[in-house]
Amino acid sequence: MLLSELARRIGAQHTGEDVEVADLCSAFRPKPGCMAYAEEEKTVRALFKTPVSAILSGPFKGKAEKPLLIVENPKKALAEALQIFRPSLAFRRGIDDLAWVSREAVIGEEVYIGPFAVVEEGARVGAGTTIYPFVYVGRGVVIGKQCTLYPGSVVMEGSRLGERVVLKPGAIVGAEGFGFYRTEQGKPTRIPQRGGVVLENDVEVGANSAVDAGTIDPSIIQKDTKLDNLVQVGHNVHIGEKGLIAGQVGFAGSVSVGKEATIGGQVGFKDHVKVGDKVSIGGQSGVFGDIPDGATVSGYPALPHSTALRLLVLTQRLPELYERLKKIEKKVIGKSAE
Repeated sequence: MLLSELARRIGAQHTGEDVEVADLCSAFRPKPGCMAYAEEEKTVRALFKTPVSAILSGPFKGKAEKPLLIVENPKKALAEALQIFRPSLAFRRGIDDLAWVSREAVIGEEVYIGPFAVVEEGARVGAGTTIYPFVYVGRGVVIGKQCTLYPGSVVMEGSRLGERVVLKPGAIVGAEGFGFYRTEQGKPTRIPQRGGVVLENDVEVGANSAVDAGTIDPSIIQKDTKLDNLVQVGHNVHIGEKGLIAGQVGFAGSVSVGKEATIGGQVGFKDHVKVGDKVSIGGQSGVFGDIPDGATVSGYPALPHSTALRLLVLTQRLPELYERLKKIEKKVIGKSAE
């Protein structure tokens, strides 16, 4: 594709020669005939010395030694360019002979259900949805239009998926939450979890992640929120819209998270914690208390990020401070003895 045509399609400013590019490549593996992707000026300048034919970059000042496509939002432009050069493969439609679909299920138009997938009675599958092989859809489940359920994903009864929801391989939605009480003899005994799960429009659940059913009311993940792989969402959890949640995050029961949260990997949440809107939480933090709107926190336990950084610096100085304290004690005790 000519660079000028690509610029028109992704809304970029084209500078330099109108070369033809055949594919995209990363800044780490530059190749002839490709357009490399770079966000920072220093990376763009480094790419001038490589064999790439063109560069997709953020705002750039100075003399360009190769053709550039300059955009304000490089990640958005990269996503659009990838769709052009490497479009998703169109999947087949229809129900495979090796799938099992209940006669009492309602299947929309242009749906694909692959081999060994199971759709139980009373389930409703929206138009344009793709259900890959080895997927299980439980009784009475509602799946909206144009959803994608990858192999090995499971949607248990009582779950409702909006439109364009994506379940990556091995994702489990609607398994019974971790609800138990102890009898007089100390035996853990299950409290039935019958609230189900609601995933709103454009939610994505990563590979081998789990969203547990609520006890009475549903666990809810609101629209446009994206979960990475290996995320655990406990029962009765409510996560607001447009959240980004990295891998190995664990939400204990009844946690509430506001909209547009950004949560780093391996963050752990105590049960019943309330997190405000537009909160950022650093990786491996431990959240034991409520967090107000707009806060940035990190550490274990999670504290305001600036405080956590100061504590980290002080912790690293502890050996030095300890040795100084010993010397002071020795002098003080020595003088007292005299």
